[in-house]
Amino acid sequence: MVHELDALWVSDLTYIGTEEEWLYLANVMDTCSRRILGYEIGNTMEKKLFTSALGQAKATRSKVVLPRTIFHSVHGSQYASDDFRRDAEALSDGPIHGNGRRQF
Repeated sequence: MVHELDALWVSDLTYIGTEEEWLYLANVMDTCSRRILGYEIGNTMEKKLFTSALGQAKATRSKVVLPRTIFHSVHGSQYASDDFRRDAEALSDGPIHGNGRRQF
């Protein structure tokens, strides 16, 4: 169990079936508060869906993410892409480590 805000953020992707098409919901949640910090919905699983959710999460906290904040995500190709890593590093003001598990 996590007892400190911003110690662990998790991200996931949800598929939402509609009568017309599939929609995709990417979200970022702080595990201490269980609050959704950022989300984005779209009709494709492009990388910007995930970087937008991460950017919203950082904006929600209105501060630089703690140096020890861990970001854990599903192991999708969007999270492992160079574009996502670059965007995440720009948001975190620091290096990103690991595959699927990123420490800000």
